[in-house]
Amino acid sequence: MVAEKGSGNRSQSLESLRDRVGELRERSSQISDELRLLVDSLRVKSMRSDDPEALALYLEALDLTGVDDLTHQDLVAVARHHRLKMIPHSDSFWRSIVVRRRKKQLGRVPEKRLGLNKQKDERFATLTGVSTVDTLFRGKFSDIPRDNFPSVLKPVISSGSRGAFYIFEDGIFSIAGTRPVESWSELEAVARREVGDPESTEWELQRLVTWQGRPAPDLKFYCFYGEIGTVLEVTRHPSLHYAYFDGGLKPIAFRSDVKPKFDDLSSTSVLTGGLDEAKLDIVRRYSAEIPVPFMRIDFLNSDRDLVFCEFSSAPGLSHSLHPEHDARLGEMYHRAEMRLTDDLLAGKRFDAFMKYTGRTREE
Repeated sequence: MVAEKGSGNRSQSLESLRDRVGELRERSSQISDELRLLVDSLRVKSMRSDDPEALALYLEALDLTGVDDLTHQDLVAVARHHRLKMIPHSDSFWRSIVVRRRKKQLGRVPEKRLGLNKQKDERFATLTGVSTVDTLFRGKFSDIPRDNFPSVLKPVISSGSRGAFYIFEDGIFSIAGTRPVESWSELEAVARREVGDPESTEWELQRLVTWQGRPAPDLKFYCFYGEIGTVLEVTRHPSLHYAYFDGGLKPIAFRSDVKPKFDDLSSTSVLTGGLDEAKLDIVRRYSAEIPVPFMRIDFLNSDRDLVFCEFSSAPGLSHSLHPEHDARLGEMYHRAEMRLTDDLLAGKRFDAFMKYTGRTREE
């Protein structure tokens, strides 16, 4: 009887939600129709008047619509009649990510080959002259050597920092948990919680990359075919801190983020001379070797240079960017597509990428 009652409650809840969806759909349709009439009226007034207020009011109303609600008449009014160098809502990083994901569903896009195999990704980095981590061991958990200090232990296939640990001579540190681990037995227990059975997971042990004597911070670059739009710096030891910068390394409020921010940005490697023009040029050149409009490329920022970590073609929480940065990166995405198309038409050869993927130019 209890199960039947629970099932009934769930059905009732779903029925209520279904009614709510119907109500909102009807209300949304009514609002959309009213808004469309208002926009059409204001468009006509803006085209028949030289009053800048008429244009401003039309654009304000147009801003309330989504890009899918724009009409051909709106495009003509904005681009041809008023000669504005903008189209409302057309510059959106998140929208570009969604459209690109749809293309991945329909077929094979170049970035679909990236980020699947860390060893292959590292070989690609080496082909383009980018430094990679020094891997000391790769294999079963029970075979991991325990006398390599300092080092980083992580699953070969992982998400984020789950299952990753700093191995110091005087102790172990859980990167995901940002806390010390007392022993290898506790490390195994933590790994089991974070990634599942350790023995069924392939592991790798890497030499620790350092910056000023500490574990090197992560620098995650939002790259647009040779240009950098945003830099995210992340430190994980002794505690977790985040900081965002634009392509000119100016601190920005990039997205709605619950991650802890740096108490003092002057302590970041970005603002203490740890990210100079030579390192930025490494990122730009590497990005330009990948025939895609966008790729986030992650590095460790060492004292000497940048050390490649991984790729991400659709960074998490990209839907939560503040509007100004969603639009800014959206425009960079469009421009990157244009530069890439021009280069392809001019016959640019992406030899390192072709060798990495095992493809020929005739395919």
